[in-house]
Order: sequence, then structure tokens, then C-alpha cells
Amino acid sequence: MHIPITSDRWTKEELDSGKDRIWTEIKRSFNIEDNQKKYCFQLAGKRHRGWRSFLINKFLKDEQGNFVKVERPMKYGNFITPEEWDDFVGKQIDDNDFKKVSEQIAREHQNPRIHTKKGVWDMHAYSKKL
Repeated sequence: MHIPITSDRWTKEELDSGKDRIWTEIKRSFNIEDNQKKYCFQLAGKRHRGWRSFLINKFLKDEQGNFVKVERPMKYGNFITPEEWDDFVGKQIDDNDFKKVSEQIAREHQNPRIHTKKGVWDMHAYSKKL
């Protein structure tokens, strides 16, 4: 019943067996209907992202927000293997995909447009008229 911290997306098909075991454990522990499965997994996905964010902010960043390489926190040694921690750290420090997406979003927002019911209009052109 373990979802690795190195998984980027909660919806990956490779996690299905782990999620099936988690669902079985949830049903065993709580009186819950099958139609609540989607909600439970949405909540679990949020918790998983929160857990990863906590690990990054608490253990991988210094006071200035710069990434630092640190040893695996022994407090969570039962949940995180050394190999998994090394992969997680490497992925966070060398994540070029995130940087590329961030740069693309920044470029897109250099020319902001407002979407309204009447269509799209250029905010810069509107502000020049004022």
C-alpha cells in the first residue's frame, strides 16, 4: 500500500494496483459506498501532492528557497527507501520540464488577454486608450 514519492501524476496507470489496495483498505476501515471512490482518490491525490511539497520545502530547500542536497530524513525511513529518495531529489533539482513550462507560461502572459462573454480583447490596447 505504497505510492512512491517519485510519481508525478496520481492518475498514472502504473499506480492502479497500489490504488486498488488502498481502496480495499479504505472500504475495510470505513463504511463507504463505491460511488465515493472518485472523491476519495481525488482527496488522496491532493494529500500526495501536499506530502511531496512538504518534503521539498522542509528538506530540500534552504531559508532562501534554493535547492540543497540532503540525506533522506530518517523520520520517514519506513515510507521512503534510499533509492526512492535519491530519485526524488534528482528529479526536483534537475527538473527541466518544469522550467520549460514556467518559461512558456511567462511568455504567454507577457501579452495578457481578457476572456469575456463578448470575446477576447487585448488589455494593453485598452489601457493605452485610457
